[in-house]
Amino acid sequence: MKMRFWQKTYILTLILFLVCLNAGILSLTLFTYSKSVRSAEESAGAEQYYVARSFERDLEGMLAASRAQSPSLLMTSYGNYYSERGVFLSFERNGRSVFSSLPEEIEAKSGTIFHKKIGGVRHIVICSDVSGYTMIFAKNVDSLDREFRALTLTYMLTA
Repeated sequence: MKMRFWQKTYILTLILFLVCLNAGILSLTLFTYSKSVRSAEESAGAEQYYVARSFERDLEGMLAASRAQSPSLLMTSYGNYYSERGVFLSFERNGRSVFSSLPEEIEAKSGTIFHKKIGGVRHIVICSDVSGYTMIFAKNVDSLDREFRALTLTYMLTA
């Protein structure tokens, strides 16, 4: 059976419409995801700044009160507290690790921000100088990937 011209035109128009609709949905999904990633990076940067300034203030207070205490006790306290909240901390001095709650070693230069999988989970890693130490701050952002997969699946099923 031969298809008539109007049937061919209808099918071609339908296919073109579906391709454009799905391309639009995919671009919307990617735009939403990139915006979420930027927001998570800004949030991690603000949290890292807060942790760095708090540590700096506590370290100065501790050293002013008593020179007998080791800064590593304060680092351990910070590391344990933030580990429970999905954040790993590492402190280095002169290239040598003083304290680390990271499950693996990360090499980073001060002033850098990047994404890295740590233990199979994605983290935003921020490295900065704090009171003579290099602090590496790694925040768990695996939820971004889970949300992206769920959003993509929802859009695909809807389309």
